[in-house]
Amino acid sequence: MQSHVQFENDELLVQGGVPVAALSEVLTRWASLPHLGAHSVFLGQVRADRHPEGVVSAIEFSAHESMAERALRELAPRVAAEHTAEGVRVFLQHGLGALEVGEVPVIIAVATGHRAEAFAVCRGILEALKSEVPIYGKELFGRQGHRWKVNT
Repeated sequence: MQSHVQFENDELLVQGGVPVAALSEVLTRWASLPHLGAHSVFLGQVRADRHPEGVVSAIEFSAHESMAERALRELAPRVAAEHTAEGVRVFLQHGLGALEVGEVPVIIAVATGHRAEAFAVCRGILEALKSEVPIYGKELFGRQGHRWKVNT
């Protein structure tokens, strides 16, 4: 049986940081759905990593937007099918542009019937996003320059 995934948002890519308030709205909606029993959330935040080039002050995210949007829409159902045959709800959003330390470039929220599925699908979407979706991050070091981010 193939997994059914319902996205909770139409806009998967946004300019600037992802608004964290959207997550609260989604979780509130999901709480009213009796077939859902587990929620898993990943919220990524820009951090001030230290590198030989300097301390990260921001990350500038860019993408081939139509390709990235298509890849995001395709990976969630594929990942969900690997872990569950039941209905899955997904909220997924990634920010573009320069995001400063503390801002949120990505939120992934997954709701399923059971916790093991929710954890697995959320993590699977994150790993697929980082390895397959044409979104690129340039770490900025204040006025000292930049380097392209390596996804880990």
